[in-house]
Amino acid sequence: GTPALGTEAVVGDDFDETILEPANSAPCLFRTLPAATYVVELHKATVDDKLGLSVTGKSLNIVGVLEEGLAPVWNAAHPELQIAVGHRILSANGVCKDGPTVLAAIASAEGKVLL
Repeated sequence: GTPALGTEAVVGDDFDETILEPANSAPCLFRTLPAATYVVELHKATVDDKLGLSVTGKSLNIVGVLEEGLAPVWNAAHPELQIAVGHRILSANGVCKDGPTVLAAIASAEGKVLL
């Protein structure tokens, strides 16, 4: 299933050698981090709230934006920073180790989720 999201995540469509330093973890090293990378802040009322995205692969490529969930709510409120097919989730709440670890951070989050 699609994980629930509620804090911070970094979303982008390309990568280069850029280091992000989340507040509560070791720095995240990305091969490429284009200017098109941005932070998405979602809010989960409960741990069961769903992100509303379909992702694939260990690199968390976004392959679908669903009609219901936190991502479509974000998109409606931020037309200039849409979460879209072809984007990738690079980290969530400072977790950037690998896809399954990032998805676990999203699924277990309650409150603010940063992508």
